[in-house]
Amino acid sequence: CGASLSSVSQAGHPDGPAGSAPPLSGPHAGPDSMGNTCQSPSVLGDGLDGGMSYTTYGPQYAKNVMFLCNHNSCRSQMADGWLRHLRGQASVGVASAGIVGGTAVKEGAITVMKDAGVDIAAFTSDAMADFRPEDFDVVISCCGC
Repeated sequence: CGASLSSVSQAGHPDGPAGSAPPLSGPHAGPDSMGNTCQSPSVLGDGLDGGMSYTTYGPQYAKNVMFLCNHNSCRSQMADGWLRHLRGQASVGVASAGIVGGTAVKEGAITVMKDAGVDIAAFTSDAMADFRPEDFDVVISCCGC
């Protein structure tokens, strides 16, 4: 997309100045490392904390990035967690998926990320078929898929 994280506007980010973005659906569940909670398509309006939830990507962000891998169990999950952690207040949405989803996030990935200060324990393994390509400005392949 050509925009650096520091040059992307905060407008529309749930934690940014326009913090009234409505909840949207998305496959990941659980809070990211910045405390933002996203919801599963089957959970409408009520997140893990009992309050309203926001997805980690969507039109409330200036740019959206998808990390794609074979099983969405390790590399793409780690990349997803790192971008959520590093974006700070930048208006960058992020999600990850696999060609095949539902394999679960590997414990080793969760442990390594926790040791680095990024919590991905609540992330879920999702299939790319659960997402709409037009929702993303950039798709990054983590394993040559």
